[in-house]
Order: sequence, then C-alpha cells, then structure tokens
Amino acid sequence: MSQYTLPLFCKTIEAHKVTIVYLVPPVALELAQSTLPSQGGINLSSIRFMTSGAAPLSPAIVQALLARHGIKILEGYGLSETSPGVFLMDGYFRTGDIGVFVKVPRVGTCIRVTDRLKELIKYKGFQVAPAKLEGVLLRHEGVADVCVVGVQDQQQALATEVPRAYVVKAPGWKEGEEERVVAADEIRRWSDKKLANHKKLRGGVVFVDSLPRTPSGKLLRRVLRDTNFGGKAKL
Repeated sequence: MSQYTLPLFCKTIEAHKVTIVYLVPPVALELAQSTLPSQGGINLSSIRFMTSGAAPLSPAIVQALLARHGIKILEGYGLSETSPGVFLMDGYFRTGDIGVFVKVPRVGTCIRVTDRLKELIKYKGFQVAPAKLEGVLLRHEGVADVCVVGVQDQQQALATEVPRAYVVKAPGWKEGEEERVVAADEIRRWSDKKLANHKKLRGGVVFVDSLPRTPSGKLLRRVLRDTNFGGKAKL
C-alpha cells in the first residue's frame, strides 16, 4: 500500500487473504470503531490475529476489536536500540518505561508496561499514569481518541500537576458548539466515578480536532504540554 486508508486496508486483507496483520494503535482504534467490514461486505475472516506495537494499546481497543469483528490482537514490546529483543540481555537496560512482572496462569511470568517515567503526572505525591486514564476514557461513547497530560495547577496550595484530557469527540456526539461545555462536564463526571481520587481530571477536558502523533502512532504528549492547546480547560 502506497497510502493508508481504512477501506483499502480492509480490501487488501480480503484480496490477499492476509493471516497476520501488524499495525499501530491508531489503526487498531479506527478499525475497532468502524462498521466498514460488516456493512461493506468485506470478509476479514482470514485474519488469525493482529499484532500492535510502537505505542501503548488500550484494553478497550482490544475488547472492541474482539466484540465487533471477532479479531484477536496481541501487543508487542521492544525498542529499536535492542533490535528488537528486550529480555535476552545480562543486567538492566534503562529505557524509561515503567512496568511490573506478573504471573499469568498457564503462561508464566510476563511484563506489563504501565507507562513512561517522564510522562507520569505527579499529583500531591501520587504518581498518575496517563495511559491508564486514557484506557478508561476510551470506553466513553463520546470519546474517539484521547491524550492525558499533566498541567500545573497554581490554585492548589502546594502548586501541583493535575491530569487534563485532550479529547477528539466521536462523530455525531454532541456536535453543537453550545454543547461543548456540557459534553466536557459529562465526560469529566463520568470518569470521576471510575477513577481513584488522585487520578480525577482536575485539569478538565479540552476538545481538539486531532492529536499530535509520530508517524508510528505514538502520542506526542510534550507537544500538548508545550502548546497547551488553547489554554483554559473546559470544566
């Protein structure tokens, strides 16, 4: 494919009876939210599984792909610098990733990567992983894509970071400009019920048309922090 579009992507899989698909989270998200295969009569049954890499994959996307299209997706972890294996080296290799080792029945010990050290939000001594918040927010019907970053809250007595969500709204959900404040408040209150106190979106919800990403699909949180995307939060 010289250029990616979802219809061409699906038709290519059908035409060549592709069995294993390698993709990045933005493509997985688009496919998970699309009814194209079923409504367009495109047959993706040749796929044995998909593999995602280059950026964290939300469990919500994994569940949506399985529920909507019956497609299983695996998540890989590696680095260009290790070409690409990670677990075959003597000693430690500092990557800046944060993870925990977990015991999985009938599988063994696995590593669960939770976030990047430099991307953690520090709220009054608590560490908040943006990727976990994003995974929760993607379950909301009005959220098509989301990025959470820490912003300085000077109103707090000790001046601390608070989580703020930059959201791309789902097509057709509360389209009117006058509904934006109501929509932002709805998402914030919905997420508050599902998050621990220190993880709540005290920085508010800001709607954007798109999120900055690298060509491989990684969210550029630094761009959002530096530009502040329009300033004040919609609370």
